[in-house]
Parts: sequence; C-alpha cells; structure tokens
Amino acid sequence: MVWCWLARKDSNGRVRPDTGETLIGLGNGYLPPAPLQPGHLVWLGAPFASPSLIAPEFFRADFAADINPKLAGRLSNQQRPTSFGLFFEPAGPVAWHALPSWYAVSGLDRMVDPPFNARWRPGSGPQR
Repeated sequence: MVWCWLARKDSNGRVRPDTGETLIGLGNGYLPPAPLQPGHLVWLGAPFASPSLIAPEFFRADFAADINPKLAGRLSNQQRPTSFGLFFEPAGPVAWHALPSWYAVSGLDRMVDPPFNARWRPGSGPQR
C-alpha cells in the first residue's frame, strides 16, 4: 500500500514530502484515512502489533470508490498486508528533489482528508 500524504509546505506554498517526516506527524490536525476507523482493518494477529488489510466490506468505499464493484473486489482480494508501524516510520530519501512529480487532488478522497489533500500543489520537483 502506498501512502502519499507525507508533506511539508515549502516557501512557495507547495506541500511536499521530505526525508525524515512521518505520516502520523504530518497528519496532525486532519482526519485519519478511512481504513483507520474502527472495524475497517482486519488484523492478522494482535491489533496494532501485526500486519493488517482493509476489511473487504470497506475496501471499495474506503480505497476504490470510483471503480467497478467486481474490480474493487478483485483488488481487495489481492491486498498485501501492511504494518501499522508505517505511520511512525520516518520517510527515506524523496525523489521530488531531483525528478518532476505530479499529484492528483480529489475532493472526495477517503484515504487522504480532502482539506489536507487540497494543500498539495502541482509542480513539485524540477520543472521541464
């Protein structure tokens, strides 16, 4: 699973991820991703201490609302477990310092709080 709301605001007002930042720190003040609501994750062991998946009954609404229900079901079945610890793990080196980057903004996103999402600006990275 790729989480893409790591960000900081630069001097131009753009929000960009940077090395060493954590998801939990950057998400302060915003709604958490929909799968973090009670019951939306299936833990493969002890809650918060084991890998998890988005519960199949919430997968489409939380992660793939704009696609065909059958395809959403197939994607749900192909999930790979992820660690809750990813919210606390500092980001490694980021590519936008050297590579052009793009980002799609959605007003109805359930993975990234729309007010946080709206802070993103196009044009991260070197311009061509």
